[in-house]
Amino acid sequence: MTTHTEWLNGPEDVVFAWAELQMGGDRTGQIRLLLKEESAKETDSNNYSIFVVASELEQRLLITRVNKDEGDMLRNSTRVAVHSYQSLLESLRSTDCVFWQKQSVNIFCQSDIYCSAAFCLAIMQMMHAVRTKAFKARCRCLIMVPSPEFVRPLMNALDLICPKEKFTQVNIPQLDFEAELPISCVESSGFVDYVVEKATEAINRRKTVIIFCTKSTAYRIFRNLPQHLPQENCLWNEVAHADFIAKMCLPAFNTEEAVVLFMTESYHVPLFFNYACHIFIEGLKDTPAWNRSRIVYGKQVLTTYEAECMLSYWYQCHPGTALTITDRTLVKRTPRRLVDHKQSWGFLADLALHFTEFRVPTLATCFMTRPNVLQTVMTHFALMGFLHGKSGELYRPFTVSEDAEKLAKILVLMDHDFHLAWFVCMGMRLPDASVNARCAIMRIGALAMCNFGAVNKPFFSQNSRSRLRYQGAVDALVLKLQGHASMPRHLYGHGLPWVTLMIWHLAQKLYPGIRTGELQDMLAEWTDVPMCVLDMAQCAQVSNIVSALETHYGIQSATQALHLTDADCENIQRAMVAAWMHKTMMIEHDGQKSQVIDVAVADMAERRLAPGIGEILQPNWVLNSPGTRRDLAFFVALHVQVEDNGQHSYNNSVVLPMKLVGSWRGPCGDTFLDCAPYRGPDDP
Repeated sequence: MTTHTEWLNGPEDVVFAWAELQMGGDRTGQIRLLLKEESAKETDSNNYSIFVVASELEQRLLITRVNKDEGDMLRNSTRVAVHSYQSLLESLRSTDCVFWQKQSVNIFCQSDIYCSAAFCLAIMQMMHAVRTKAFKARCRCLIMVPSPEFVRPLMNALDLICPKEKFTQVNIPQLDFEAELPISCVESSGFVDYVVEKATEAINRRKTVIIFCTKSTAYRIFRNLPQHLPQENCLWNEVAHADFIAKMCLPAFNTEEAVVLFMTESYHVPLFFNYACHIFIEGLKDTPAWNRSRIVYGKQVLTTYEAECMLSYWYQCHPGTALTITDRTLVKRTPRRLVDHKQSWGFLADLALHFTEFRVPTLATCFMTRPNVLQTVMTHFALMGFLHGKSGELYRPFTVSEDAEKLAKILVLMDHDFHLAWFVCMGMRLPDASVNARCAIMRIGALAMCNFGAVNKPFFSQNSRSRLRYQGAVDALVLKLQGHASMPRHLYGHGLPWVTLMIWHLAQKLYPGIRTGELQDMLAEWTDVPMCVLDMAQCAQVSNIVSALETHYGIQSATQALHLTDADCENIQRAMVAAWMHKTMMIEHDGQKSQVIDVAVADMAERRLAPGIGEILQPNWVLNSPGTRRDLAFFVALHVQVEDNGQHSYNNSVVLPMKLVGSWRGPCGDTFLDCAPYRGPDDP
């Protein structure tokens, strides 16, 4: 094993290395020790160092934290850049990338324990740059992992892409930990009540609490918190809330404000949050998994690696910070890889578009562990017309390079969600689509990317309880939209994408700060539309994605009125049918009751399905509306969740018109119902 100093100063032009991070400790402190020593040795302005973290949220918070800390070594070094894997991937693929101009580039990567598509692709893109000699001179790449078992996929990729290069193990600086503080344990059944009690005490003392939990648990806690706590003080660790988290959890040291931070997303690189007095760990996480041919979200017990990431936040805090965990037994295995389920489509599509000198299956199996997933997705691609078959294999991109390049860019913008990227791509290619239809397609894609979070769920969950109440809310919304946006009235009952599109469009016209990023408040309430509260941070995040898409396609229309005709909406729905067929469900009515059937399951076996919280697409409302029949309707469910009682709830749904479903044909002339069902794997 070599030292990190020997690794940095070795004579080789290119060296790939890995190092093991200390578990259950202040990981950021260990990484900063390494960067501090490396930065102290830099005297040449042509040396350039990059610190890579897993997500855009962590990137933005780390940069903010550094800028607030005058003594931070990252702030004192102008040659250390902080990237997420997504931004690193975009930089590596840019023709004017600064990396290519420097004499020496040192890249320090915090491993992504979930093996996201961006992580896998960025690592392979670095290897590909070495293979094609894109780097002009010395390149050092160090990947820091929680244990040696995370190195094997990296070695497999390096052996395939750069067979002459090998991974070297490097010893990095170690930290001396203080004695561990006592940890309290609570029964899982009493977790919510306990958190509400202790969080209320902290709120009254104007302190910060950090809660690692699932989204449903966060919602239950949120509903029971003191009424005097402003809703703006409850934050979720989503990239849309990054600026507000930075403002409220990384404040100047002469301010204190009660904050409840729900950690329901990623948490690889912990940061020190001022005034944190209590950390709670539920022991569960919302995890996507294959469930009878569909990706379904459900609660999974934490793995030891996930728990160690959470504990790292505790090690960063003041000695008096309390820690409470539930009595659940952790799972001793690596977390499921995103490229094996949720991001498998986007990962494989990106490989097909960028690594054309390799067979897609060969390269994919460096990181994908399940051959049946690979086969399922490749078959899926053929049915949709993305890949064409040749000699029994599927590997060739779907069409000419111009379209392929556009899709490749959209994939990165959409966090490698292939179905959303394909929806935008297919919609923008329709020859008779108007400018308004194209604008709406980009916005629906961006809203779906942000889980339609621009509008607070109470607007939908409260109004969906009564058809009359919902119609009243729609009447008020249509009145407010006059002169700004419009669409056929029946679409307000055809799903979240249509309603959210109208609300977001009006919001970004009424609040210019959404487009400029100068938000004063996180929430805005429309008193003239019942229960309608906007999440301004989410609206701004959608605006960022829309701006990127409009730039990509050369369309500038964010501030113009959006009036959609029947023909416009039919074109949008045509793109939905083509892109989202494998997420289709069916409503049948036998004269007495309605039944929801999952069309994506090949045998259409019974699955208990019901609308989720905030879902406005209610079976009895949809039947016999335009585009459906009295006894039959098709719709797409972009999100499916399995509940504690075993029931599956669907959300973010939209109706598919019967006419378009019936007229759709695949590349080989197959019908929609021939292609929509397919046999996929089940996760263990």
